[in-house]
Amino acid sequence: MNRNPNSVEQANKQTVRRLFTAFAAQDDAAMDELLAPDFVAHNMPPGCPPNAQGMKRSAALMHEGLRECHNTIEDMIAEGDKVVVRYTTRATHTGELFGVPPSGRTIKLTGIEIYRLADGRIAEYWGEYDASELFQTA
Repeated sequence: MNRNPNSVEQANKQTVRRLFTAFAAQDDAAMDELLAPDFVAHNMPPGCPPNAQGMKRSAALMHEGLRECHNTIEDMIAEGDKVVVRYTTRATHTGELFGVPPSGRTIKLTGIEIYRLADGRIAEYWGEYDASELFQTA
């Protein structure tokens, strides 16, 4: 029985939305459900291994460094087994993040992420982000 490709793509988009929510909440249990057992993460921040543990560590680092986070998915595109997300995060820099001491400033981070899904779970991740506002001193 063939599944409608559009329904698979919509389901994949919903899975990625759920990951965004779990990441923002630092919900490790939800991330465990959404990430495949052999999940591979490419382009992870320093100190984060390229696997599910690294994704959870990345969420923890963001929670340690940022408060009052507001994530906005600007665009989400699905084709086949991949979902692409362009997002904006606005937050207050209240703790050390990527070696930058807390500034108390409101900053904006933007990024584009690509997810590959298999059997309803996220199997692979690639991410590129712009955190230049974090490193500005004024």
